Amino acid sequence: MIILVTGTSSGFGLAIRRHLIDKGHKVYGSSRNSDAADPYVLAIDVRDAESVRLAVDKVIEREGRIDVLINNAGMGIGGAAELATPSEVDLQMDTNFLGCVNMCRAVLPYMRSQRKGMIINISSIYALTGGSCEVHYSVTKAGIDGMTKSLAKELGPSNIRVNAVAPGITNTDMV
Repeated sequence: MIILVTGTSSGFGLAIRRHLIDKGHKVYGSSRNSDAADPYVLAIDVRDAESVRLAVDKVIEREGRIDVLINNAGMGIGGAAELATPSEVDLQMDTNFLGCVNMCRAVLPYMRSQRKGMIINISSIYALTGGSCEVHYSVTKAGIDGMTKSLAKELGPSNIRVNAVAPGITNTDMV
């Protein structure tokens, strides 16, 4: 399988990528700053649709397809809701939600033409429960859940599966 995982510089993304490589898959990772020594780690700023498109095109050029997209890139800014600045809220929305939208927008034309594929969106338990001092993060993850459910219905007839994983609090660099 050809798999593209966003946000692989640390945390879940790094662990997911390593696990899938160990299982024998060809896995492209991404971070805002790529590791030039690893040709399978691409520089992708998920907030930038052109950055996303260039990276996806590079994988397609090399491999001819993308079988699985794992939207993992994300960030959190904790604290009381009223203390978050507009730029902090925008950064969180652009990274967590719009980044997921940008990745799906870039990969879906290829998956539709293949008539198969899988998208896994990393959400959070906070999408379902909300989180004290995590209002804006919770909203971004709830948006991902809504998008996942809608895409699953839209893409099911095309043999493209879409699911979300909603982990709880986990000891990563983000926490």
